[in-house]
Amino acid sequence: MNVLKPHVSKKTSVIFLVVIFFFCLSNNLKAQEITNQKTNKILIVYYTWSGHTQYIANYIQEILGCDILEINPVTPYPEEFKKCTEQAKQEIKDGFKPELVDFSIDIEDYDTIFIGSPNWWSSIAPPIATLLTDYDFSGKTIIPFCTHGGGGKANLFTDMAKLVPDATILEGIAILEGRAKLAKSEVEKWLKKIEILQ
Repeated sequence: MNVLKPHVSKKTSVIFLVVIFFFCLSNNLKAQEITNQKTNKILIVYYTWSGHTQYIANYIQEILGCDILEINPVTPYPEEFKKCTEQAKQEIKDGFKPELVDFSIDIEDYDTIFIGSPNWWSSIAPPIATLLTDYDFSGKTIIPFCTHGGGGKANLFTDMAKLVPDATILEGIAILEGRAKLAKSEVEKWLKKIEILQ
């Protein structure tokens, strides 16, 4: 009795091999992506007084799924706007760096760190100055972001860079505080522009 054997053409064999090749390639790329995520840990650190900077920090976290940390001074700033601005102006003028409330996250564990601050008198808020002075950011990638009432980034990003001379600074974003609550799409475009988000 003759046994019928399935006929497999050369064309079918080639197609099969190509499919297997791309399947293996896809798995390798996924494995590499997971490895990259593990070796390039991302953290968002921010200080907010009015809540505007927090909106931006939360959008970054929502888009990237990374860790997030809000820092606060041991002695909070006054809740009244004028008193807060007057205190902040004097602190910035004096180079004062307030003590921060302890936090459990170890910054050393992260390679890329977003740092957010409100624009206070054309510079970073003093709690952010404390953070950048008290911790070693050497070899890390720093990505600044800020909210402002009309002054843009002013000197904020350059002042931040001066405190972390051994870090790599990527292009930051400055968002008008009145738009902060609805800025998710703007944040996403920025993340793609600096190639943090593909």
